[in-house]
Amino acid sequence: MENEKEMKERMKQDRLYQIRQKIFSLEMDIIAFNGIGDNIKAEETEGYLELAKKAYEAIEAIKLQVI
Repeated sequence: MENEKEMKERMKQDRLYQIRQKIFSLEMDIIAFNGIGDNIKAEETEGYLELAKKAYEAIEAIKLQVI
């Protein structure tokens, strides 16, 4: 059985993977919106992309502690 620190690290890596998937999805959405000329939705999605990148950085910076 994995210890608590290993479990937390695995959960952290899982979350980072999920956010990377979301970032890629948002990047594709921006390309699609620009492709159809919907600049408003593209700009809105760029805001979500920036938030996802900030979330990634925040999760990445977490120092795991065992309580």
